[in-house]
Amino acid sequence: IDQVVQKLGEEDDIYRTIMTGVDPDDSDALRRRGMATRELATRAFAQRERAAWEVVQVIEWRLQHRNALRPKDPGDVLALNTLYWVEEQNSPRIELPPGLSPSQFCEKLTEEAMAYRVDTRPAIQLIQSGKLSKEELRYFCFQFVPPAVDFTKMIALASMCLPRDVAALTFDNLYEEGGKGDWNKAHVHLLTRFLQEFDIRLQDDEAALGWVPPEAVAGSNAQNRLLWHPEPGWALGSMFVMEKLLP
Repeated sequence: IDQVVQKLGEEDDIYRTIMTGVDPDDSDALRRRGMATRELATRAFAQRERAAWEVVQVIEWRLQHRNALRPKDPGDVLALNTLYWVEEQNSPRIELPPGLSPSQFCEKLTEEAMAYRVDTRPAIQLIQSGKLSKEELRYFCFQFVPPAVDFTKMIALASMCLPRDVAALTFDNLYEEGGKGDWNKAHVHLLTRFLQEFDIRLQDDEAALGWVPPEAVAGSNAQNRLLWHPEPGWALGSMFVMEKLLP
């Protein structure tokens, strides 16, 4: 992580400016933090500077996780909101065919998502081959941490902006994730036991950052960015895509 930050060269203090909390009543400090965030986000998403983009992924991950995915500190909210806004302003617009019915829209979204389904990727096929050593498998196992560590929290967050009748479906999903009342069958418990075989602690966010590529962190960051929106469509899209990507 330090190497990533140092890629910014003489301006590596921009990371510390963004990450360091300030007094909410100190408008000058908040302004400096916001300006630093805007500068880094512009370099990452508008100018496509790789080093800046990697640092953004670390910042988004750490700001969300030190706030349990519910940031309330004004400086943290300002930083995340700025990063998310600049990224979305510089993201390509996807044009859908007009007049799609709800079922046709879901079919189109499924078609797009399935192209990236995890169990079709070469890495998964390599894992299933039985040719990897335990240390090599340990590296691949770390890649499961970012999308899995906060999955149930993301479901709960998604439910908050949904109509009550639709939110009930997410509660059913949470019940299933929790083992349907049997803690020994809870998905997080099963995953924890599996990862322990490779000396990996599911809740050790910092260890995961040292093992996963920025793209893996970016996937979880993108989900949190979608959940940042109060409109229900963003939350539904976030959870729909995740369910399709992971079998």
